[in-house]
Amino acid sequence: MLPDEPADRWTLCRDNNAEVLQRLLDDSAIDLVLVSSFSHAYEWRTDDGQTGQAALEPGVATYGRALSAANKPMIVIRDVPAVKDLKNSPDCLAAADSLTDCDLSRSEALTPDLYASAAQRLGIPVIDLTDAFCDDTVCRAVVGSTIVYRDYSHLSQEYSDAMAPLLGRAIDAAAAQLAQ
Repeated sequence: MLPDEPADRWTLCRDNNAEVLQRLLDDSAIDLVLVSSFSHAYEWRTDDGQTGQAALEPGVATYGRALSAANKPMIVIRDVPAVKDLKNSPDCLAAADSLTDCDLSRSEALTPDLYASAAQRLGIPVIDLTDAFCDDTVCRAVVGSTIVYRDYSHLSQEYSDAMAPLLGRAIDAAAAQLAQ
């Protein structure tokens, strides 16, 4: 949940998550589940007061175990790097003197991804495509001639299309690793 959401949304979110899990388990056409989260923006907490990683990890474990038991393994995709000032990237580019004005240092752009961290600790495969956004020092708002983001956290259609083969290969590799 986002920190500013009303308290009743916590219950709704928990109930929705349980329903989604059940639908995944019930659908015989599903044989692999991909998960990603904008996890650094969310407040993770439990009814008994746990927060952050401690609150999130048991839920990831529950999903991972349930899906694995149903022969529908879960693979987590690490969240994309953050954009400069957490602002709308196209707006930044429109006001910029140079396409590099909206780049962000790799150290700033790679926000903690609690969901991916929980998955790694639990032995659930994690796909990390950071290098498709960043070099060793900088994460780009424009890669080649393609605008990366359509807003502050979602990829543009064009960059999503360009990333599809890379993501496909990464999913195939993770799935093959699971099959061993």
